[in-house]
Amino acid sequence: MSRLARALLVTTLTVAGAAACGPSDSPGADAPAAATTSSAPAPPDRLPSITDADSVERVMRELIGLAARHAVGAPEDDRHPDVSVTSASACGVKVKAAVCPPTGADAKVTVVLNPGLTWQQYRQPVGHGGGDEVVQNSVLGAYAQYLAYRDIQRTDPALLDLSMNDDAGTARVAQIMMCKNGEVFGGLRTAMPPELARTWQANANGKQGAYFTKGTTGGC
Repeated sequence: MSRLARALLVTTLTVAGAAACGPSDSPGADAPAAATTSSAPAPPDRLPSITDADSVERVMRELIGLAARHAVGAPEDDRHPDVSVTSASACGVKVKAAVCPPTGADAKVTVVLNPGLTWQQYRQPVGHGGGDEVVQNSVLGAYAQYLAYRDIQRTDPALLDLSMNDDAGTARVAQIMMCKNGEVFGGLRTAMPPELARTWQANANGKQGAYFTKGTTGGC
């Protein structure tokens, strides 16, 4: 896994009892200005839930669509990612939803979904990766990661090739990722189940909390 992917995964949100966490660096300079944005419509009353094996891919795609419509302040050109489906690993890791690091500033960034693995884990106890909130968290987190990669491609593509000792670059990536988490949360917080909303909201109190809060109001 690349240094950039590790930096983004550090700020991936977790649910079902695991605390959300961020990198150790405190917020510094303001986040970069976003490209042209558009206002989002009112969010739905609740996020979609899985009902059976046949509904898994549909629900995962609906979650991506909701995030695309409601992310606060996300650049219009970034809102709608390409989505692919796999039954194998994505970026060398077998997870419900993932985004592989782009290879350059102009490379396509794709959200990869694994409905088969998602259904298999969905039926497990929540603490072991099952349940709707874990799926919702995984897909929305992947969408935020997609937004972060697009932002990096546009504003600072040098971050795509982080060196192992580039602490400043790693911190900057973490700040961008946390701001994009805020964009997703800001648009969908009222639709999230209470536990999931609390998990995302907790990032406002972390060391990268200033960036998360900026994102919730479209300030990335």
